[in-house]
Amino acid sequence: VKGDEPWVAVLVTWGISQACMFIGGLDVIAPIISTFFCLSYACCNLACLLVSISGTPNFRPRFKYFSWHTCLFGLILNIFVMFFLNVYYATASLVIMLGIFVYLLYTAPQTTWGDVRQALIYHQVRKYLLRLDTRLQHGKTWRPSVLLLIDQLNGPLVEFCSHLKKGGLYVIGNVVLGARFDRLTNTASRMKKALGDYIYTENLKAFPAVAVGSTARTAYQNLMVMSGLGAMTPNTVVVPYIEGLHLKQQHHPDGGSAPTPTTAASSARSS
Repeated sequence: VKGDEPWVAVLVTWGISQACMFIGGLDVIAPIISTFFCLSYACCNLACLLVSISGTPNFRPRFKYFSWHTCLFGLILNIFVMFFLNVYYATASLVIMLGIFVYLLYTAPQTTWGDVRQALIYHQVRKYLLRLDTRLQHGKTWRPSVLLLIDQLNGPLVEFCSHLKKGGLYVIGNVVLGARFDRLTNTASRMKKALGDYIYTENLKAFPAVAVGSTARTAYQNLMVMSGLGAMTPNTVVVPYIEGLHLKQQHHPDGGSAPTPTTAASSARSS
């Protein structure tokens, strides 16, 4: 890409066009073009199908007879027409499309226009979380769901609790102390983001949580009560020895300062 012009894509498109022209026979070119057109329409129907079943609120098509059934029908019809025209061309086009998809999956930069996979995951997690009933839980299927209460990130302790959960829920929680809730929201947000960055960097299967309270007892009680969602709530609380808690209350009467990802990582390494 030079400036705003994708020169590489333009040259590749020009090369493909010239290769089709050098074939020299319209009867040979027509099935190839038709196959790739059907593939593009099939991809459009697949995209609309995925967005429709995920329930994304900003997807509001105006077509009167639109539904996920029509998307599925269009997808099946396009695939059928591809193989009806030429089995070899259809197979080759599908292989090329899968190759491009895998290439973009691993090499494409981060984008800001949204990912339909996240919408599908959200839809499925919500559906099965609603079906998870605490009244049907049995001792044979019990597993520890850990809530780790921390004041400073302790690398060995965090890793130990990660092994302890054994496939259960894992929440890493911290608190912000102070009497002015309106002044503590930004601090709590920064602290939660720092915990999330640390979890992502260390590749932990955990969730960050931050609670606010006027005293340490109240804040940690709020954290224990509000952690989790639905039937997925912690059943095991790990309480380390917290040092410097009174100093933090003296020096920060309106709330504790949020740890940055750098200090969090250095604290974990020093531990």
